Amino acid sequence: AIARAEQAALSAATRFAQLSAYQRLTPREHQLLQLIARGHKNQQIAQDLCISVRTVEVCRASLMKRLEVDSLAELILLYANVHSVP
Repeated sequence: AIARAEQAALSAATRFAQLSAYQRLTPREHQLLQLIARGHKNQQIAQDLCISVRTVEVCRASLMKRLEVDSLAELILLYANVHSVP
C-alpha cells in the first residue's frame, strides 16, 4: 500500500510539473506542439504557419528544451498526458 501511494504521489507530481510547463508555453509554441502531435513534418508546419522551415526547427528545439524532453516520443507522450487531464 505504501509503495502504491508513493507511486501515485510521484505520478501526480510528474503530471503537475508537465502541466505547469505546458501552460507556460507561448501561443505559437502551443500551435507548433499541436501540429507536431498531429504528425505534421517541419515543411508542413512551416507552410501552415507561414514561416520558414528553419524557424520551425528552432522553435521545435526550444519547445523540447522548455518541456524538458529529449525525443519526439517523449514530446508526444507529454502532450497526450496533458490533454488527458480534466
